[in-house]
Amino acid sequence: MTATAQRSRIQQLWEHWILDIPLLQLVVAVLLGGLGNQLYPYAGEGARGALCDETAHLMTTLLVLNLLPKEWRRKILVPALPASVLIDVDHVPLAIFHTHFLTWGTDRPYTHSLLTVAVALAIAALCSIRWPKVGFVWLGIAIGLSLHFFRDLGESDASGVPLLWPFSYRSFNYGHATFDTIMVIVVAANFLLWWIRASRS
Repeated sequence: MTATAQRSRIQQLWEHWILDIPLLQLVVAVLLGGLGNQLYPYAGEGARGALCDETAHLMTTLLVLNLLPKEWRRKILVPALPASVLIDVDHVPLAIFHTHFLTWGTDRPYTHSLLTVAVALAIAALCSIRWPKVGFVWLGIAIGLSLHFFRDLGESDASGVPLLWPFSYRSFNYGHATFDTIMVIVVAANFLLWWIRASRS
């Protein structure tokens, strides 16, 4: 198989399995996201906890962005999905090296703040002037970060996200029950959209 044929095959798989999520994959995404979200509090802080947490982040991002029009999803989904997970690299200094230089006085690292999203949006705006495709990559990163923080805000009733750092060290959250309620609505909207898209095809 030539390189061109391989790229074409990958593009077809991406279009069919991710951009236009069929019912089976939608059910799997909902189950993985739900299981990761519910099991995370009991999985501990090690590899099992990280696996549950990042799976839930990834599926949350996928399900929320699946509600957008296809043309928007095509432009931002590729950078948004990894961004919604990779931001947690900022936990490494505390988890591995036991140093608090990114978390002193907060529940989560300082990079879990709106400042990080603002920087990504600023880069997106600057790039879009001359390189629109690169601008959309950074827009996707900003959206992925925002959706990561959205889940972190509802991950626990006891801890939160330092959204206003460096102006405030306060950690914000809206509680796990609120997050679950929002995601039930998101999941219901996904199944409704699947039915509408399937009926049109």
